[in-house]
Amino acid sequence: MIGGGSTSKPYKGLKEGRSWSLDLKDIDRVKSSVPEVDVCTGTSNHWGSSAVKGDQSLSVSLSGIFPEYYEIDNPRIKAGRRLNDIDVMKNRKVCVVGARIVETLFPGKTDACGEKIQIDGITYTIVGQSGRSGDGISLNGNPLTTVEIPFTTLCRAYGRSDKMEMLCWAA
Repeated sequence: MIGGGSTSKPYKGLKEGRSWSLDLKDIDRVKSSVPEVDVCTGTSNHWGSSAVKGDQSLSVSLSGIFPEYYEIDNPRIKAGRRLNDIDVMKNRKVCVVGARIVETLFPGKTDACGEKIQIDGITYTIVGQSGRSGDGISLNGNPLTTVEIPFTTLCRAYGRSDKMEMLCWAA
């Protein structure tokens, strides 16, 4: 995995501290220039949102992903399904949520699939529940309070172009 940032050294007359970012073209660049890579995809995140259902709310992070991400970070799905290519192509307002989101917004329920939640004024339908625990390393936020949505939906909802925070691959 690699993320954008700023340079730490000068290079060919350019100063250190230059910022650089990743975009969707980088996925194709990696695929075409590194034949050993089997899967390459990107993610984008949005921090500091609240998920709301009725009078219940919870601070969450949004992770915009492509379905290929599941080939790299293969979570157990506790209920429902993962995001798919059609969700991405149609910019669907669907999501896969972490366990704490279900516990907090739907007390007493074990399966929230089909339920709706609001995040930043946008209504999403829950299509899956992640079985990830809060243990271990997590690059896209706490898995218990992360809401996965299609990459294209995140970009459209938050006025982003094709920029990614992270480029992920597996060989």
